[in-house]
Amino acid sequence: MPEFVVPTYIFERPSVERYFDVNTAVRRWLVDLGEDGGGTFAAAIDRLVARLGTSHDCIQAIFDEARFKSLLDDDLIDLFAPVPHETEAREQFVRLASTTWELPRLPGHGRRWVTPRQVQFWLDTCRPPLPDALAAEWRAWAATWAAVVTRNPLLELREWMRDVFESHSFNGWQIGSERRMYDWVKRGRRNPMPFSDLHASSPMSTTIGCVN
Repeated sequence: MPEFVVPTYIFERPSVERYFDVNTAVRRWLVDLGEDGGGTFAAAIDRLVARLGTSHDCIQAIFDEARFKSLLDDDLIDLFAPVPHETEAREQFVRLASTTWELPRLPGHGRRWVTPRQVQFWLDTCRPPLPDALAAEWRAWAATWAAVVTRNPLLELREWMRDVFESHSFNGWQIGSERRMYDWVKRGRRNPMPFSDLHASSPMSTTIGCVN
């Protein structure tokens, strides 16, 4: 354990801060210590290490843990907030995410994270590849998640909406899209649609077209 106090904002982010930014956290920590927060990221890390009297490995471990917590918290909220009763699938995801993150870190590679909605893509592109047994567990979890979605109709609708809006001009979910969807359904006519489903592959792209 470090012999210094790690600021609470490293591990406890305000809800408005969706993603953990190591660069910003390092510079804020330096400023709080009365040090210069400018310069390159590498120089900032060196100053933080010197100021705290610790090692680069120790600082790396702190920010690895913070990054993992950030990714895990985001995905747990995103996936399971609508279905808090799906505890078994949640526990499986936490275990697999932790096991994957804790794999030995190889030179030239960072920690590994599998995006839960794109398991097969990340298994195909992850470098270095995950061990075969762990990859098989991730595939089994993907099937578990698909079953969770199927047996929770409101979650399934949300996932369909996500698919449609993420394929809208190949952009992500846009602020205000929910209101456009609501107004479109309330209008009761299919056309004009408030989006362009360029993937044209989600269940919603066919199901939602039945609105007349």
